[in-house]
Amino acid sequence: MLLTGLRNGDLPMFALFLVLALFFWLSQNMGGMSERILSYSVELTGVDKGIRVTRPIASPVYVTVSGSGMAMMKEYHRKRVLNVDAAAFVSAGGSSFVAPSTILVDSLSSILPANLTIKRVLPDSLRYESIRVTDVRLPVLFGGTFDDSDRYSVDGISFTPDSVTVNVPEGSVLQYSCVVTDASSIKVDAVLMGGTIKLVPPGENALLADDEVNYSVTASQMTEKTVEVPVSGLNLPYGTVLRTFPPKVKVQFQVSLADFDAVEAQDFMVALDYRLLESSGYKAEVSVVSSPENVTKVRVTPELVEYLVENHSAVYD
Repeated sequence: MLLTGLRNGDLPMFALFLVLALFFWLSQNMGGMSERILSYSVELTGVDKGIRVTRPIASPVYVTVSGSGMAMMKEYHRKRVLNVDAAAFVSAGGSSFVAPSTILVDSLSSILPANLTIKRVLPDSLRYESIRVTDVRLPVLFGGTFDDSDRYSVDGISFTPDSVTVNVPEGSVLQYSCVVTDASSIKVDAVLMGGTIKLVPPGENALLADDEVNYSVTASQMTEKTVEVPVSGLNLPYGTVLRTFPPKVKVQFQVSLADFDAVEAQDFMVALDYRLLESSGYKAEVSVVSSPENVTKVRVTPELVEYLVENHSAVYD
């Protein structure tokens, strides 16, 4: 609507008028004084190696500044970061440290242009909390489980490295004895296998230098073996003879290929407990009393056998 009725020759003059008007407006507003709120992210510097910040400085800091529009615009578009040296803080009791408002204003003044004036700062002070810490070396222990099939039996697990550095509060070193892996389940499907596993910090204030380690699992290849073992009697009274039908049962178990020939029938003992027979009728469950340490998943067939108790005490008398 504004351009309606303008002749083509008037357009350059109109454009020139708009440019001059804009320049005049900018010179009036950018050169005049105004106020603006700027935000600065805060970074704590100069923290000693033996100190760990447990509660960082609240960020950002809001600063109300006054100055020319041009200076304000330059500061507004600049990356605004306020670095505050830990040496400027004083103890506020316990693990808390505070920098008074004068330190905060001085730090801001050092990074603001000279033609900007600080009017207000929120918050008016800076505060952080920290603790003294030290490094300890702790062994790694397995906290997971093994998912091993009938084909493999785990012989052991090792870690590389076998110990890790943990950053803990001073004075509490004795509270930490080890670092445990997470509760991962490792599927064992080979005689030698490995991978990585996560570590769990040993306490709320303990920080791990590394959050995982390599592991190596060694296993034995397993096979099944069956032997025939005679059924014995336990806790028999004097002069009592226990007969079972059948007299022998099959004992099936898992054993490593290396130990296959070494495990024999005489290494097992299966029996019926006389004290449990009265309530079991004429059949009772066979129990495995003893078995070699290098076998697993021992089972008996049949699980129930018939029995006969004979009293020969008169003969012995």
